[in-house]
Amino acid sequence: MINSILLVGVGGQGILLASEILSDVLLKQGFDVKKNEIHGMAQRGGTVTSQIKYGDVVFSPKIAEAEADFIVSFEYMESVRFLNLLKKDGMLISSDQKIIPTTVSSGLGTYPDNIEEYLEKQNIKYSFVNVVDIATKLGNIKTVNTIMMGLLNQYLKFKEEIWIETIKERVKPKFVDLNIKAFQEGMNYRR
Repeated sequence: MINSILLVGVGGQGILLASEILSDVLLKQGFDVKKNEIHGMAQRGGTVTSQIKYGDVVFSPKIAEAEADFIVSFEYMESVRFLNLLKKDGMLISSDQKIIPTTVSSGLGTYPDNIEEYLEKQNIKYSFVNVVDIATKLGNIKTVNTIMMGLLNQYLKFKEEIWIETIKERVKPKFVDLNIKAFQEGMNYRR
């Protein structure tokens, strides 16, 4: 059986590090793992995605339409941009953080309101979390990515020790303790 996870957000939110951590955790669980990343205009606040597939044998990381088990979105609007990839019984986990794109701030576009209402009409399982508030309480907004991995692990249910070991391997030493705490905050978050 092959499983698929799409991480999505905008440049600067730590999606690529989260993708590395998640892929390493999956490898340590004994899965074959393939991933790809699309950076787009990441340095200008554009969309960044990482597609990850894992299972017994995986040949390609490309997630086809209606194939993703999870979409993990680091930004409110990005949560709906790739919904066509989500399985009918898949789960959307998203930050409720709104990062206004230049097209909207310059008046060339509009930012969607009430995405939750749309998701409910489409019978899509979702969870929006004020991840920025959690990160701010931890003292560093850049922990959003590891908080999101903790939220995802509420569904994956992999051993916490494996995540901690991987965070220690992937995060700069001076930020390891903070990122472990951020992961645990996400994993223990209750709606």
